[in-house]
Amino acid sequence: TWPHFWYGSPFPDLDEKDPKAGYKVMYNHQVARFQVDDVYWFLALKWATPSGFDRSVEFGAYATWYVGRHSGPTANPDDCYLKDLIFGTAPYDVVGVSTLEWWHTDPEKWQSIWAFVPTIRRVRRVTASNTSEGLFGSIFARDDGYGWAGKIQYMNWKLIGVQEMLVPIAPTGMEKAMVSGEPAPKKLPTDPSLIKDKGEIPMNQVARITWSPEERITVGYEEPGWQGVAWAPTKLKLAKRKCWVVEATPKDPYYAYGRRVVYIDKTAYWAYWVTLYDRAGEYWKTILWMDKMGYTPGRNMTVRHPFWGLAEDARQNRASFFDVQSKGYYTEYELGFPDSTYTTGNQMAIGK
Repeated sequence: TWPHFWYGSPFPDLDEKDPKAGYKVMYNHQVARFQVDDVYWFLALKWATPSGFDRSVEFGAYATWYVGRHSGPTANPDDCYLKDLIFGTAPYDVVGVSTLEWWHTDPEKWQSIWAFVPTIRRVRRVTASNTSEGLFGSIFARDDGYGWAGKIQYMNWKLIGVQEMLVPIAPTGMEKAMVSGEPAPKKLPTDPSLIKDKGEIPMNQVARITWSPEERITVGYEEPGWQGVAWAPTKLKLAKRKCWVVEATPKDPYYAYGRRVVYIDKTAYWAYWVTLYDRAGEYWKTILWMDKMGYTPGRNMTVRHPFWGLAEDARQNRASFFDVQSKGYYTEYELGFPDSTYTTGNQMAIGK
């Protein structure tokens, strides 16, 4: 058997000598990003070469969590811990391209993935190994978000040790206030007072995050006279933190990466750095990841909010990074998406 709902850190007292410590670190890391009902992102993924900006895609993403929810358990007929739907919006050649994923709570069951390509006008089932392929053809694989965004059971995890290291911090610090967004009807089956108590956002308002120019992370090619690599972040701060160092090797023989080393904050369980190696053991990529703590006015509802991420490919000498901060991009939480959002019928409707 396995749990079908959980909330809070599953392993608060973690022993470094525990042979399963690597797995336990990753479950704590996973739960650190789960404590929200649902979210909508609108953002860009950008490419850079040594000479500067290359290209970008804009996309939206819906996600609903069925575990770790602020409002408590909800109907979960497909026994999933997460469902998400990602779809391209610009440029024209990615408009309507989408991927739907169901992440099953069953530890022996691989996630279900469907892709829709408008040119063939149909949904097709794809294999879980596709999560090691680049998102919209970028350097970032779907599993690379948060340091590890995939299913923990797909990997063999080993705790290498604890290391004190310098980690990236956003220019304006670790916290970000959320404000009321657009009205959204929320059909939540649990006690609505549980929602209201989480903060001072009105029950029928979503919690929105947008960014000012001062909060943005810029990259080298945006700065006049910049002499470094074009994709280097220019406004980061550094802090010394103790990190778990965890190694992952894939169980899937078709998985692109042969080894992943993740550096995760020993207290907050946020990942900062990832190094990736190919099947021959050769160094391939580096991931830099930053989160912020989003909070409602009252600080009773807090979320781990993905702020910025960079993937550098040492072989191709290029990089991709997420831009969630430029004008027009935003994130909204607690919208009350119905389960019908995550169906192939809705996926096709978005793509038309």
